[in-house]
Amino acid sequence: MPRRNDSQSPNQQMNKEDRIRETTAAAVREPTRSRELIDGLLGEFRVAGVFTPVGDAGQQHLRRENIASLRQAFARIDWELTDDGQLRPGGVAQVSAVEGRPAIEDQLGRLRGATDDPALLLGTAKEMLESTAKYVLDVFAAPYSAATDFDELWFHARDRLGLHPKDVDVSQPGGQQGAAQ
Repeated sequence: MPRRNDSQSPNQQMNKEDRIRETTAAAVREPTRSRELIDGLLGEFRVAGVFTPVGDAGQQHLRRENIASLRQAFARIDWELTDDGQLRPGGVAQVSAVEGRPAIEDQLGRLRGATDDPALLLGTAKEMLESTAKYVLDVFAAPYSAATDFDELWFHARDRLGLHPKDVDVSQPGGQQGAAQ
């Protein structure tokens, strides 16, 4: 709840500018709740029909411009605003669909929605690497079993793709870190 400005009397309502300023200041004070604020604002926009095409051509043009501005603002901080007004991390948005691999699709969905749960993000990322390794091995018709552990799956998938740390050129930027893997 926005606080009353000291210059206001107890019976005076805050104006819109002051409410926005106070809400923004609260988000700065508690950055962990900023995502909650943004999701709430986007939810209000969805309810108000901001992301739903309606009206005449002029209104449509203005709506598209406003959404484009929102997308650009979120893109500057590596977030993607979807057509239906959902917000997700920009890096994950760049991953294209993998047809026939529902496990990978499910994990992408979890990654896109779990930005405030680091444990879930890490666990899902590992599951996604495991599913991706199995996908690579399937494509190369390389055998593996349900008992094959993650390290072995990952090793064989990288082997099929020629992506072993021993193959990293250590003279290139970041090469020392890549070779240490």
